[in-house]
Amino acid sequence: MGLWALGWLILLSRYIVFDLGLLPWKESVLGLFTYQMMIIFSVFLFISATHIYINERLSKWWSYGTAIVALLSLTIDLLSSSLFYKLLLPIYFGCIVCIWIGMTFIWHSQLKGIGRLITGYAYILWSLLNLIAPIILGGSWILPWAHTIGGLLRLFIAIGILIMYFENTRSDLADKENQYRFLAEHAVDVIYSYQIFPKAKIDYLSPSVLQFTGYSPEEYYTDNQLVFTLIHPADLALLENFIQTIPKSTEKTLTLRLLRKDKTTLWVEQKCTPIYDKTDNLTAIHGIIRDITTRKILEKIRIDVVGSMAVAVAHEIRNPITTVRGYLQIMAKRESSPANNDIFKLMIEEIDKADNSIYKYLSLSKEKQANLAISSLNTIIEALYPLLQTDANPSKVSVTLHLDHHSRAIT
Repeated sequence: MGLWALGWLILLSRYIVFDLGLLPWKESVLGLFTYQMMIIFSVFLFISATHIYINERLSKWWSYGTAIVALLSLTIDLLSSSLFYKLLLPIYFGCIVCIWIGMTFIWHSQLKGIGRLITGYAYILWSLLNLIAPIILGGSWILPWAHTIGGLLRLFIAIGILIMYFENTRSDLADKENQYRFLAEHAVDVIYSYQIFPKAKIDYLSPSVLQFTGYSPEEYYTDNQLVFTLIHPADLALLENFIQTIPKSTEKTLTLRLLRKDKTTLWVEQKCTPIYDKTDNLTAIHGIIRDITTRKILEKIRIDVVGSMAVAVAHEIRNPITTVRGYLQIMAKRESSPANNDIFKLMIEEIDKADNSIYKYLSLSKEKQANLAISSLNTIIEALYPLLQTDANPSKVSVTLHLDHHSRAIT
């Protein structure tokens, strides 16, 4: 569009400055050459713009041909005194080029729409009109009519180019929309858009949600609360916290469990982006939900395998340590020297430290499942009290339990 606009601007300047008789250019070699160069350069801009528009590379022969026409025009200016011959080459060069441009717009396979036809036929008719330009520029009663008809044809060319531009823009937007829709509708992950303002509702859900949850997008559109009934009861607090802290919560990934229509559990991971209007009001959330059930299963298998290996290795280590400790105790009882007794005692303490470290390692390797529920704190402390006494006795520490109705004191 920029090259076309520049070419038409040069032509308009030529019409205003030269064709309307503001300058005596016909009697001046410089003025005549400037007139010719304005025609040739504007035509070359039309050629370049057309190649860009049809996505084809500009041939070097167009550049060579334009340069040859310019040199021949200058040569004719110096050798001939006839205005007809001086204007013949640049004007006919422009006519041939514009006919080629018109035929390109009409017949090119990639161009569609009515705009190309208007532009193409207008270019051809304008070129045919310009074939008589060298004759009528010398002075003729046809000249005013030629200018009028030429102006109308140039107007049709401009209108046709604008129509083509808007048609291409609309076509490109439609193609982009189709591409994005194809990606969204064939994506494995669920892509969604949730409107917050002015009314909270689900704007869009990709078809993959049916495979995820067993419910179709239409069911979610009908019942905006359906998604909340699918959240695993243990993860409802996570979702409520996410909703209450929007938009800050959107900065982090939300992981929770869903209950499918067939009552199976599905682990999902959500990443979303807040959408704001011009006044920075939060209006919507766009996000992606991914199935990570397989990942969770693999993580559990890995933890189980590591735990099993840890138990096996720990038992292989603890068995010989237990044996060594027993023999050290026997040897310490038989030994009468106080110095050796201290050595045996130190060795036994070091073995106990190693055994304690292995015990802690085993406790970390075990999978722990937390079942959270509202309970009495007194009951929990009373249940733990015997375990605390058992752990404290080897260290000769006394644990005394004091409970009140607030259940806050333990010493």
